[in-house]
Amino acid sequence: MNNEKNDVQPNEPKQHVLDRFDRKILGTLTEDAKQTFAAIGQKVGLSAPAVHARITRLRNSGVISATAARLNGAA
Repeated sequence: MNNEKNDVQPNEPKQHVLDRFDRKILGTLTEDAKQTFAAIGQKVGLSAPAVHARITRLRNSGVISATAARLNGAA
C-alpha cells in the first residue's frame, strides 16, 4: 500500500461568500429561527425552496453552526 500524504485529499471546507440574500436570511433567522421557509422567503424576496436550499448550504458550509433555544429563567 502506498502511504504518501497525497493519496487521499481531505475535504477542506470551502469558504462561503455571503450575498445579500444570505445576509437577509441570517438576520431573519436571528429574530426567530422557527420561522417557515415561506415566511422567511416573503421577508427576503425569495421562494420557500430557494430559502431552504440556501439555509441547507449555510448549514453545510458551517456558517450556521447550531440552532438554540433561549430560555427565560423566571418563567
